Amino acid sequence: MRRGSTLVLWGRASVAFIAGHRPSTGYTRASCVAQASFVQDVIGAFPRAWGAVLIADVVAITEQLGLERPVLVGQSLGGHTAMLTTASHPEMVRGLVLVEAGPDGPNPNGPKEIGDWFDSWATPFPSRAAAAEFFGGGPVVTDWAAGLEKHNGTWHPRFDRDVTVAALTEKAQHSFDHEWRQITCPILVALAQSSVLSESDVDKMLQQPPTTVAMSVPSTNHDLHLERPELLHTTLLEFLDTLT
Repeated sequence: MRRGSTLVLWGRASVAFIAGHRPSTGYTRASCVAQASFVQDVIGAFPRAWGAVLIADVVAITEQLGLERPVLVGQSLGGHTAMLTTASHPEMVRGLVLVEAGPDGPNPNGPKEIGDWFDSWATPFPSRAAAAEFFGGGPVVTDWAAGLEKHNGTWHPRFDRDVTVAALTEKAQHSFDHEWRQITCPILVALAQSSVLSESDVDKMLQQPPTTVAMSVPSTNHDLHLERPELLHTTLLEFLDTLT
């Protein structure tokens, strides 16, 4: 018996969505991201429209896949999109899982810092191995480099640098506390030990809604889903089993 559906949104991902059934758990899993060229066109014409575009993508793919009240799971910017979708379409979502994401307040310097960091990368990379070496090596970086795409003989990030920075720019200018307070479904917040969210942000999240549960994953950074995937997977399944 199929017990439910999950829709996964990652912060820096490619133009694709993947659907599949997990027989061992009884859940259907789907991953989705926004189409970079379309989002870029919309952001150029309407600088504050990125949130609505990403929400529309999530709703459209949910309908196309026939997912009934899925659990939205998102990391980083993907988590923020999942949160906004849940707030604006509460009847559609059964539960919400945020991985290193939340309604953090304004951060005017954040987009420039991230943009400068992207610009410091030695892209395009001659190989995936060279990309992993550039970022210091190790299994986590190697896993990330495996997601690079090959174009004209060189390797490139799947995400669009300008689209990502533009999306973060609008996000960094506003507080989303109002949207957070609109959410009524159960919420699981998975945070890294060295989280990008401050203690005050987390305390605020736990105050409202009352169905929020938070966990901190030891010895992890922002990409905790790559660093401790087994622990996150187990925790996610336990959370799904609590939902009706």
